[in-house]
Amino acid sequence: MVLEAARTHAPGSQSALAHLLQSYWRPLYIYARQRGSEHHDAQDAIQGFFLTLLENRALGRANPERGRFRTFLLTSLNNYLANEHRRERRIKRGGEFEFVPMNDATEFDVIDSSTPPEAEFDRQWGKALLDRALQLTENHYTRRGKEALFGGLRKFLTGAPKMPGYQIVATQLGISESSAKVEVHRLRVQFRENLRQEVACTVTEPGEIDDELHYLRRLLIEA
Repeated sequence: MVLEAARTHAPGSQSALAHLLQSYWRPLYIYARQRGSEHHDAQDAIQGFFLTLLENRALGRANPERGRFRTFLLTSLNNYLANEHRRERRIKRGGEFEFVPMNDATEFDVIDSSTPPEAEFDRQWGKALLDRALQLTENHYTRRGKEALFGGLRKFLTGAPKMPGYQIVATQLGISESSAKVEVHRLRVQFRENLRQEVACTVTEPGEIDDELHYLRRLLIEA
């Protein structure tokens, strides 16, 4: 997907870049806010940053052999913000592209000044990966015509404050309690597989997947 987005004039390049923005704009936005940018300025900065990646073909330098994609994006953003500051200019919000609506940023726009921006970026990155894995899991069930089953069981993944019992869920779905337990197990297995796949796409070696998962899990627990 990164390589496709780097081919600026190839069919599908803008779509690939839009997908990257939808997946990863939130941790970058929070990072910009942690550095002191106001809400709209942070939105402008991240939109402008991704547009610059497209215009300068910078994504073509995202060589997986050189480290984590998370590190590449954060380093690139820091360079972009430094350049913007030196030039003292403002990118028009959204430029000529509108990749994803950002008005909902205020839903999580609570900035903790005591948290280092880099740590908050990594934490938000972990949340973005979890969201991606959850979406992929939902897509998996939707393709099989099991939207209702996923809707009834997703609370066992998201850790809802009022977790229903197996018997209650079984009654709601019209299945036995033992079947509900089996389905929850399958759901969790599918989710873990999707999460590992998402993490695998952002690291250099397969052996780094568990280290990255443990690191992100620790950050999320601390949060």
